Amino acid sequence: MRKAYGIMSLAILGIFFLSFTCFADQGVSDKYQVRHRLIDNFLERTSDSAKSFFNNFFEGSEIKSFLSLSQGLDNNVRLNSRRDTDTFTQIFFKPTVTTPINENTSRILSYELTGFIYGDESNLNLIINKFNLGMDHKINDDLDFSGQYSLGIIDYPNTGYDDFINHTLDFKIKQKFPAKFYHSLGYNFAFKGYTQKLKRTSSGLNSEDERHDRVNTIGYEIGKYFPKDLVKFSYQYFNNDSNDSYLKYYDYDSFQPGVSLTHFFNKKTFCYTAFSKQMRYFRSRTISRDANFKEWDRTYVGMLGLYYSPEKSFTIGVNYTYRQNRSNEPLENYSGSIVTLNTYYNF
Repeated sequence: MRKAYGIMSLAILGIFFLSFTCFADQGVSDKYQVRHRLIDNFLERTSDSAKSFFNNFFEGSEIKSFLSLSQGLDNNVRLNSRRDTDTFTQIFFKPTVTTPINENTSRILSYELTGFIYGDESNLNLIINKFNLGMDHKINDDLDFSGQYSLGIIDYPNTGYDDFINHTLDFKIKQKFPAKFYHSLGYNFAFKGYTQKLKRTSSGLNSEDERHDRVNTIGYEIGKYFPKDLVKFSYQYFNNDSNDSYLKYYDYDSFQPGVSLTHFFNKKTFCYTAFSKQMRYFRSRTISRDANFKEWDRTYVGMLGLYYSPEKSFTIGVNYTYRQNRSNEPLENYSGSIVTLNTYYNF
């Protein structure tokens, strides 16, 4: 990151120096005047080329934005047995530019800003900047393929120790069936490079190299639309592979089935409920009371929300989430609840 800042600084200084020489004293020699004209012509052509590129890139584009603001109460912000309670404010903003390439293919460019601000536990404050570039291709009336690259910058402004850069690749294929059924299959690869956290050696000492994790995820979903309901069943497998060598502490395999239901009471009021169970099996991490047993976790998440849309572009809602983790490692057993009041705005 510091190297990037250094290169950017040198570029800015170079542009400043070039501008200074271009607009230098008019009394310079004819040789320098010719050089200045050549530079001016080059910059003008470059500017025209850039304008042409952006005009072509965004020709026919549709711009949509989504904004949500939430105020919540979490009775276990650190997910441990201490159950520290705190309030938080969450903001999410996402503008999306969709540009048709041809009749069946669109390019999608978007930006996401996510922020968490806690009342007392300020060390948990979080800012996420995410840049996405993808495409959506309609193979036929019933089959759709999409792909996306994302660059995420995860920043804990008051600590910094857990900051990381996240590179992700997403691919998904979705198919419609008769009777309003559908299913989809997706793959995600993520590379998380920590900016301040060093990897540990097999003996537990910090090395000079930064820690990074590779995460592979495969997800399947099947759903059906009813006159007033949408029912989904999902299953995810993912594994985390870290270069941290100490006990392979962060390496695990995870299996997560889930189910959700969206029910519309009328055109303006609907509810959403979901339940999932995540089963994590650590490959080498052992439990504290007996090194002969590897750690496993079971995380249960239940959610219930009620929402009201006084107009098409605006929605308010209240949401309750319950989390519980059961593990053969006593230190990892916890439970907690989150209650949030949410507002959503599309424009």
